[in-house]
Amino acid sequence: FDFFMFTTTWAGTFCDHEFGRHCKHVMGLRNLTIHGLWPNYDSGKYPQFCDKRKFDPDKVSDLQDRLNAEWPDLLSKGGLWSHEFEKHGTCSASVLPTEHDYFGAALSLNERLDLTSALFRAGIQPSSTQAYPTKDIVKAVKSVIGDDVDPELNCADGNLQEIRVCFTKTFQARNCDS
Repeated sequence: FDFFMFTTTWAGTFCDHEFGRHCKHVMGLRNLTIHGLWPNYDSGKYPQFCDKRKFDPDKVSDLQDRLNAEWPDLLSKGGLWSHEFEKHGTCSASVLPTEHDYFGAALSLNERLDLTSALFRAGIQPSSTQAYPTKDIVKAVKSVIGDDVDPELNCADGNLQEIRVCFTKTFQARNCDS
């Protein structure tokens, strides 16, 4: 793979548009949460399910509290961490060889970026009634990733669903398109 795509999501939009009735609405959740850390190719494609390793929660037991807070499993049937590791984490092994490395890297990026705080500082908060110009969201994200890097915004029915920021294999911010 050529780079990582770090994806965060607004839980409300994610649940309303992506998974609907299969989603747990976490009351009071106002922060962006981690959706995933995905290896990608410059071609726009991405590897998936690269080996047969299965998610083992014991290997990340020391990260459990942070995972619950920053990467909550929004799916009512559970299994988000398992899905993310087996689909994407197994393909990250050349850079992040263990399950612990994979989840630890995502948590570190989340802490380093703190996109929720960047948005709040810009006056942008989750709302079903207030719309925000895309340029304001991009400006807030660029305040933490740098002006020379463009984030990707994924919206659903005019609502912000995800913010994606791409990184080199050494975790320097970069544009997602090569």
